[in-house]
Amino acid sequence: MGQVYLVRHWGWGINLAVKSPQPQLFATPRDVDQFVAEAQTWVSLSLHPAVCGCHYVRVLDGIPRLFAEYVPGGTLHEQISRRTLYAGTPDDATARILRIAAQMALGLEHAHSNGVLHLDVKPANVLLEDGDAGDAKITDFGLARATGAAPSAGVGMTTAYASPEQASGRPVDQRSDVYSFAVSVLEMFTGGVTWRAGAAAGAALAELLRNGPYEPGPPSVPPVLASLLERCLSRGVDGRLGSMAEVAEELSALHDAFAPLGSPLLWPGDIELRAAEHNNRALSFLDLGEEAAAEAEFQAALSADPRHLEATYSSGLLRWRAGKITDEDLLAQVEAVRREAGDSWLARLMIAQIHLERGDAESARQDLDDLIRTDPAEPEVQAALRVLESGGTGGIGLDHTVRAQWHSVPENPGSDRDYRKSARFTRDGTRLITAASNRRTELWDTRSGEHLHTFSEEDCPADYAESRVIGYGSDPQEREEFFYLGQQASDADGSQSLVVLGSHHGRQFRVRHVDHAKKMDRLITELDFLVRALAFTPDGGSAVIVSNDHRIGVWDLHSGQCVRQIIGATDYSRALAFSDDGRLMLSGGDAVRLWDFRAGRCLRTLRGHTAAVAAVWVSPDGGSGLSVGFDNTLRTWSLQPASGYLAPLHLSRPRPTREVSRVGAEVRDLVRRSVEAITAGDYGTAHTLLSRARGTPGHERDPRVLGAWRILGHHLPRTGLRAAWTTRVLSGQGDGGRGARTVSMSADARVAVSACGSSAFLWDLAAGKQLAEIQVSKMVDGVDISPDGERVVCGMDFGHVGVYSVRTGEELHKLKLPYTGIPHTADGVSVAFTGDAQRVLLGSENGTILVWDLQSGRRIRTPSGHERVVKALWASADGHTCASAAMDSVRLWNLRTGECFREIPAIGDNSARSVCMSPDGKLVVATWWGSPSMTLWEAAGSCVLAVDEKDHSIETARFSPDGRFIVAGARDNTITVWDTGNGRLLSQIDGHQRYVWDVRLTPDGRYMLSAGNDGTIRLWELDWELAAPSPAGTSTGGLELSMDHCHMRRGTPNITVGMTESDVRKLLGDDFLQMGTTQLRSSNTKYDFMVSDEAPERFYRLYSNQPPGYETKIVFQDGLVISVEQVSR
Repeated sequence: MGQVYLVRHWGWGINLAVKSPQPQLFATPRDVDQFVAEAQTWVSLSLHPAVCGCHYVRVLDGIPRLFAEYVPGGTLHEQISRRTLYAGTPDDATARILRIAAQMALGLEHAHSNGVLHLDVKPANVLLEDGDAGDAKITDFGLARATGAAPSAGVGMTTAYASPEQASGRPVDQRSDVYSFAVSVLEMFTGGVTWRAGAAAGAALAELLRNGPYEPGPPSVPPVLASLLERCLSRGVDGRLGSMAEVAEELSALHDAFAPLGSPLLWPGDIELRAAEHNNRALSFLDLGEEAAAEAEFQAALSADPRHLEATYSSGLLRWRAGKITDEDLLAQVEAVRREAGDSWLARLMIAQIHLERGDAESARQDLDDLIRTDPAEPEVQAALRVLESGGTGGIGLDHTVRAQWHSVPENPGSDRDYRKSARFTRDGTRLITAASNRRTELWDTRSGEHLHTFSEEDCPADYAESRVIGYGSDPQEREEFFYLGQQASDADGSQSLVVLGSHHGRQFRVRHVDHAKKMDRLITELDFLVRALAFTPDGGSAVIVSNDHRIGVWDLHSGQCVRQIIGATDYSRALAFSDDGRLMLSGGDAVRLWDFRAGRCLRTLRGHTAAVAAVWVSPDGGSGLSVGFDNTLRTWSLQPASGYLAPLHLSRPRPTREVSRVGAEVRDLVRRSVEAITAGDYGTAHTLLSRARGTPGHERDPRVLGAWRILGHHLPRTGLRAAWTTRVLSGQGDGGRGARTVSMSADARVAVSACGSSAFLWDLAAGKQLAEIQVSKMVDGVDISPDGERVVCGMDFGHVGVYSVRTGEELHKLKLPYTGIPHTADGVSVAFTGDAQRVLLGSENGTILVWDLQSGRRIRTPSGHERVVKALWASADGHTCASAAMDSVRLWNLRTGECFREIPAIGDNSARSVCMSPDGKLVVATWWGSPSMTLWEAAGSCVLAVDEKDHSIETARFSPDGRFIVAGARDNTITVWDTGNGRLLSQIDGHQRYVWDVRLTPDGRYMLSAGNDGTIRLWELDWELAAPSPAGTSTGGLELSMDHCHMRRGTPNITVGMTESDVRKLLGDDFLQMGTTQLRSSNTKYDFMVSDEAPERFYRLYSNQPPGYETKIVFQDGLVISVEQVSR
């Protein structure tokens, strides 16, 4: 019912076969449904070498078009008609026919195993590859349907090939295809159809066997094949072979016996789809209206390759349009892939197209201008430029900025009642009203930022003053338990108000709807989260409430029900405003965001304010907006969304089935050989093989390749981070959704715990769901999970500690820190498990550290030395060493003796946030409240790295398991990776939309858990770069140092294999023992000395400057010299 065209895709440089329905057969809804069903069936089939693959489906001009694999050899019907099928000797022709028949059987068996009947098997639906091998592919699933369906008699089928039951409209199964297949094979021996209906094919076979071929060309039917065809052509279904698998097995054996020197039938089963194929299937299902199937295919694509460009872009674009993420989230995802993929032109085009849809013409033009310089003739770039030039992208962006000094922060905020201020715009947007805690109200001009007037409480106009209405009909008990929080909103004519009440215990908030005309009010909702902002919709029928869990709820005032939620943003919206038609909404929080309110979608995030936004306003027509921030700036925005432009979804370049199969087999072979090399200890060969596999397009992050790469990572040092991607995003924890301040996860990344407010939340990381909430009466300030994932310890305010079962949430142990003369406070208790999970370290407000034995329930010892509260703890895997971060210093402790063996004092008024030691105990990293925000120290030496707060305000830092890198969470919403050897910032990981409070890594370095102030916890998978071993042997896993030159002259000391590193250092001179890891200064004149960055292993390199010159390289592994190499210079 369709026509097939050959088309050339100039961008991809490939030919495709396009099937379009014939217009006269696409006139009724039934015709449309049948063709769509064909498209769904065909695109759903997994790839197989004996099936012509449908690459994708696109709906063009309202009609679905199937873009399939182009097979250049034509159809089997054409080869029969032209007699090219019978070239060569009769034996050649017989071997060719047997091969085609066997491949047809394999293709049909593949369809049947996927639950699909073809129901129109005939030579015209068999395509042949070029070449003597004559590989065959089943095509055209126009009548295909699920197994067991009953087609209408005579509809659509080809009568000459139809089985008796299909022709009569009886139920069909795979045996109907067996029958049609046998008829098609019979035709290859008759040279054409000599029967009127398929039911007569058995008689035609009998006549052929009696009389032989009707004309010269076709060979005789081999007796064994004749027997097989007779069993396939039984008129009764029960008398036929039961499956194409049986047919394929017999034909394959017959082929191999008849043509032993021919090409073997080595066909795999289903070909594993890669991300590109899944992406194309997803877009096909979208065009066919199958959104759930499309979502599953996108997930499959990103499982096959978490950094696949087209799948990341297309799935992210759809999630943005659905209101699940913001425009910034989408840009960050595509930008991350762009950086890792080598800045391809396609990634830059995608980013430009996103900018066009979000109305950022300026950014789009910058990207497109760059693309035009490099790819001026690219059609997609030219199309994007035409959209830009036409003005179809609208215009959303900053118009102008003025300063209005309405907010000031006094030196002592607690003593100044003028500190806390609020702001709002007048209804016409010409004035800004600000109010202070002392009830002073001020008026500002929004165009100039000029201060116009200060009102006292007595002369403040009614329109400007805050209402103190609690409600007309409030329950008297509510008046006692709840109090007015000073938050309210009024509708356009002031006849209605929304009022927020807070409970005295601070854990419940109520929103009441007050109708002033009727002098009545009622409860709209009760929330566990603090209300940040609220507003009426322009029609006055709904209330919009922003709570501290980052959700924007829409409540119907008539029913009192929450009718929908807007969940895209992860910052705190403090202000809301609407256009008069209710279509556009502006929110103000950490940024200004423009929303399509009806769709619940964030159209554009507008950055510019350097502090929180206090108030927003939208013009009646929605064409412009205002915002004022605590940075004392008033900003005017143009709000003209793109007029109908939608960034196009991007297909991936299709590959022929044979290529997909071949490349997949090659990669599997590379992985197999690399694992064998790893087992044999040949890490250099393994690295070479896996680098080839990772360099194969579509297979860089193949799970099998990554698995082998990680195994190799146990033997080779890491040199940097290749990529990182989010595998889980967890949200819904309490404390108003501010997000977990601290998190921890088990060593196998199976379970995690987070602390929010007065609860600890247990998470199943594999399933991405919350297991339980452990509620306590105190604020939870610190949590840790035992390495085996069985127990959780929570440190709480006022000296309380609890240990809980992860499986049941049951409290196993509890402890109240002893009174030591200093009252317990709300600073909380820091906690950490030792590596054996038998002891817990507790840091108190008085500066002491308590070692608590869980089996006996006793305190083992109490190291003391800090003078102020201990904010963070770290314990070594063997439980012998501990590091503590306090407001006065960072200290390192020997837990066996309770002695402090190193103190790193705070710099000035700086106080430590976090602390961690490298696994070998040689390095210490700490983060601080001031500047420097992060320092790296030798445990027994000096500071080797200090990061200025102005460059990176770092909250927390952890060592990678090999100690080569530091992973740090920062206040600029990023996670950064630093090289401990040279102090360089290597990479930046984006994903969180607010501060990153905490990061944790698994012992194998595969997973990272991060907690952000955006209310989310993210589980990341890390992909590390591995160093290629030197030709002399494998690399070591030691720590690479980066040092300047130290000038030493004279001969080389007698250094031999097997010496310890300390012995080598002694031979190099006493002055070497005092050398830091970033600078070497020495008066010794024996040698030129350097530790180079050229190779990944730990080594010393000595240079002699006296003739004859030479160079000596000393390589270490596990603290011992493993090679000494000397070459002339």
